[in-house]
Amino acid sequence: MPKRSIVAAALLLCLTALCGTGCGSGAAPKNVRASLAIGPAGGALAVPNGPMLTVPPDALARMTTITIEASNVGAPMDALTPVFKIEPAGTVLARPAVLTFAVPPSTAAASVYSARPSDPPFYETVETEVASGFASARVTQLGLVFAGAPCSNNTRCEDLGSCRAGITSCNRGTPICNVSGDLGDGIPCAAGKVCKAGVCAAAEPRTVTGDIRTPADRPDRLHPSGQPA
Repeated sequence: MPKRSIVAAALLLCLTALCGTGCGSGAAPKNVRASLAIGPAGGALAVPNGPMLTVPPDALARMTTITIEASNVGAPMDALTPVFKIEPAGTVLARPAVLTFAVPPSTAAASVYSARPSDPPFYETVETEVASGFASARVTQLGLVFAGAPCSNNTRCEDLGSCRAGITSCNRGTPICNVSGDLGDGIPCAAGKVCKAGVCAAAEPRTVTGDIRTPADRPDRLHPSGQPA
């Protein structure tokens, strides 16, 4: 059987199972809840205007009632979806399940965030594919989930406005640059401004002093043809 991307597989299932119940809608869920007993054979569960979870065979060792419902945990301002809770929270799957969210059609990149319920939640990001208005990722643990701004944990980040650099953190559900040092002097930080000693300051015009020479002033730098070297 040819290998298909997780987005293509999830999209096919979503279109066949959910259309007519809010698939692809961006409306905020209200009292949304669905449950399904899933065992070693696998299965799929979805809620209107919410995520879809596709559990592969052998991900669960025994029959388990999986529940997806809207969470009362607030989503970050740049989130693409509300936060949902998949229970039993903390359940670890032996094989990754595919979690799919409908996102705005113009979305080019996103990250799926997941966390065990806590106050505040401590999120991790999952490698995410985005296509045709859907964001899909493989998850191995159940808990709080949502789709949000693309984020890669522990990668270098730059805050040009403050001329500072640091490491990206995704743990609060949105990319945060934890700055730890200054950007190098001379790096453009705004129109007509450059970084200088950790401050975005007006760029100073550079003055060249001394004689300005061209290659023609140096006969030793000419080709036999008489052209500059």
